[in-house]
Amino acid sequence: MAGVNLIGHACFWRPDVEAALVGAFDGGLKLTGEGRVFVNLQVLGCLTSVIGGFELPQVSCRQAVLRFVSPVRLRSERATLISGVSLVISLANRVKSLAAWLSFKLEEDWPALHRTAWALATDCEALIPYRWDCGSRRASDRIPVLGFLGSMTLSGDLDAIIPYLMIGEAMNAGLGLGRYRLALLP
Repeated sequence: MAGVNLIGHACFWRPDVEAALVGAFDGGLKLTGEGRVFVNLQVLGCLTSVIGGFELPQVSCRQAVLRFVSPVRLRSERATLISGVSLVISLANRVKSLAAWLSFKLEEDWPALHRTAWALATDCEALIPYRWDCGSRRASDRIPVLGFLGSMTLSGDLDAIIPYLMIGEAMNAGLGLGRYRLALLP
């Protein structure tokens, strides 16, 4: 079984996605890179699911814990840095364009959001450096990369930032490769 999750308004492309998925499996599937094992497939139909909007917490949250399950990486110039404030602002910038696809309206008062981010207390002590390498389409060599794994805690008035954190978690919009799990505490 193969599937595609369409999120929010992306369901507009459901017929095209179904046709592409059927076309991808039409005629069979190679199970090895050299094509030695080939399986004929019969597509019986497509099942699509829709991920809807978000419900904000009913109580005010004073603490958020982001547990990165894949490395997070922020850069300033050529240096890798870890800063809660920079992460919140960068995440908000990335998420603002994703919100519309989730039928979620964000209040975009960027000066207020920046002030809120700068007023947060951030604890990045539980983040540990993580090194890996990745490939590049332009270079045949592997490229060494430094990021961080672990948890980061944000404390303070989080009400304006929570929607961005929730959408970032759902859409894997963490920075660098950072996918995270979010815990909100009152």
